Amino acid sequence: MIKRFGRGFGLLLAAALCLYVYLGERAAGRARNAALGEGTAAGETGGRFPWLNDGLYHARANALFKSGVGRLGEVEERDADFRLAYRNYVRSLDLHPFSPTAHFDFGQLLQYLNALDFPAAERYFDEYRKAAALSGVDTLINFEVGKILLARWPSLSPGERRFVEDITRSLLSAGGPGREERLDLILSLWEINVRDTAVLEEILPPESDVLRRAAGFLGGKGIFPAARLGFLAEAEHLDFRRAVREAQAGLIASHAPRPDESIQHYRAARTLLEGIRFYQRLSPKTEPVPAEEYGKLAKAVHLGILKSRLAAGADLRAVHDDFRKALDAEDGVGAAAELESLFKSREMVEDRSRSGLLDIERLGVSMELAFKQNRFREVVQTGQTLRQNLLVVPDERRPWIGRMYELAGDACQRLDDLYESNAYYEKALEWGAEAAVVRIKLRRNYERLNMARDIIDLQKQIEAGLTPRETWLGDSIWMAGEAFSKDLVLDEKIYRLELEFSDAAAGPSILLSIVINGKILFEDFISSSVIDLEFPAALGRNTLNITPLNRFCRPIKMILIPAE
Repeated sequence: MIKRFGRGFGLLLAAALCLYVYLGERAAGRARNAALGEGTAAGETGGRFPWLNDGLYHARANALFKSGVGRLGEVEERDADFRLAYRNYVRSLDLHPFSPTAHFDFGQLLQYLNALDFPAAERYFDEYRKAAALSGVDTLINFEVGKILLARWPSLSPGERRFVEDITRSLLSAGGPGREERLDLILSLWEINVRDTAVLEEILPPESDVLRRAAGFLGGKGIFPAARLGFLAEAEHLDFRRAVREAQAGLIASHAPRPDESIQHYRAARTLLEGIRFYQRLSPKTEPVPAEEYGKLAKAVHLGILKSRLAAGADLRAVHDDFRKALDAEDGVGAAAELESLFKSREMVEDRSRSGLLDIERLGVSMELAFKQNRFREVVQTGQTLRQNLLVVPDERRPWIGRMYELAGDACQRLDDLYESNAYYEKALEWGAEAAVVRIKLRRNYERLNMARDIIDLQKQIEAGLTPRETWLGDSIWMAGEAFSKDLVLDEKIYRLELEFSDAAAGPSILLSIVINGKILFEDFISSSVIDLEFPAALGRNTLNITPLNRFCRPIKMILIPAE
């Protein structure tokens, strides 16, 4: 009998508890609806019954807070709503002191109370700090806390500012979707409320993409150019270290062997290296990218891509561009010999094909490798073979033949056989080699042979093939953040670059960035309508990129003059 009674009482108690929980949840739901502007009025949800559901008091407080904010001009009603909201937040946190959302919402109420000089024992900053500490990996609450406190930066104490710096840096270090948008908003808040580059340096995590985006923000606003250069230099140093890791991963994968994985890592390293503009030249305080290590790594990466692609079964035509990059990066005989052995092991280089006809692609690679190893007589012999054969090739392959004749002319020049070198250069021009480059090489021969009259005529042809000294730009507008790009065909000299603008004095100063052949040449505000710079040009094609960072501008002309 006692057992039956105990069971019955237990069931009744369980039912009562379930009903209590249900009614509490129902009351909380009504309070949430009130907070959304639906259903029961904020002050009528849940009555005076002592519910133990923290969500009820939290939702009721939110509804009252929203009601008070909605009638800030009605002082008595507003104050009554805020007082009730305050009591409900306190009750909610008494029941569940580890709720990050309750602490955050309570902090918002306390901000209003502080602005209205309401007496309150709690501080809004402490509530925001608790919300951030309890939220863990919830980036939404951390983001909202960071936004609010950055907006109140001038009123924060030094200790409070350190907390804001820590939480913002932690927030920006977190990946995931929306990271770029969070960074953009934080940068905007920093610009409006802080404008201290030392603080910006503290809140930005040491990640190249974050630093580059911050640099882009500063450039677009035309503010703190020195800080922008520092961020870009630091980002490049981080990218270089990452490129080292990618190259090491590529090397490990190539030994496995997993050529496809190796190619992926090496290409990632190459992309990182190609993005380095050496901003350290303009920001010497940052840790530099070591030039010698950069060169060695670039060689290893180009060679790694070529080897991995060959291991993956690519043919000679498919890897030709990678071969050229690897060979151009090398300045030693040993690496060229290694490449030659690699190609020979795959039967990709030989003097003649099995049919007895010239295999232009293989012959061209053989000539390049022989020239790199200083086997100039062998290159000349191959050039003689070319001249003795009737060549019929598609038009798109003619520059290949032109390049082979140019190599033969270079080899004769090294052997001091200048007349023969001239003959090969003439053939190179016939077959479509880069005319300005070949004619400059011809001029060097004429100078050594004292052919003064021929030099005068040749110089006219050279100048006609080079980029004109003056380029009219008056019909163009360069938009902010958009690069004006131009390929320049130049002699191997120091050049003066003059740029003239029609609107340099109108509006804010133009923050201009100039990159030549992938390396930063100039970045600063221009103080006059004309800027004058010098740079060393490579023989042949040079790539110039000019970007106004903070506003559009109207260029008039560009002048290129060899420096005397």
